[in-house]
Amino acid sequence: MSDSNFEYFISQKTEVAVVTMIGSLSKANAEQIEICVKAIESLNSTFLIFNLRDVTEIKESFVRPFAKMQMLARKRGQMRISGLKPDQRDYLAQYGLIRQMEMSNNLNDAILEFMKSCRPAA
Repeated sequence: MSDSNFEYFISQKTEVAVVTMIGSLSKANAEQIEICVKAIESLNSTFLIFNLRDVTEIKESFVRPFAKMQMLARKRGQMRISGLKPDQRDYLAQYGLIRQMEMSNNLNDAILEFMKSCRPAA
């Protein structure tokens, strides 16, 4: 796969879904990104993780679809964004798409944070 392509994978187990995005989040891949949005709409998980570790670039054309993905995730429950590079984080923050409490360094941390939030209070 070249850096200008886009792929996504969804792994779902009970309450948790992980949406892994790979490649370029740009206008050139708008059709695939829209298919990804529709796939997210059909999920029934209450915890959604966007794993962006292998995203090579984020362009302005991705802002609206990503805002929609986040809205869908928040409607269902909790959301985390993992694997975002610092420059990508800054770029999305410009558009108000980053909430620090929803950020995780990596996929493992995001899963652990979800497990912690599911534990009954002692």
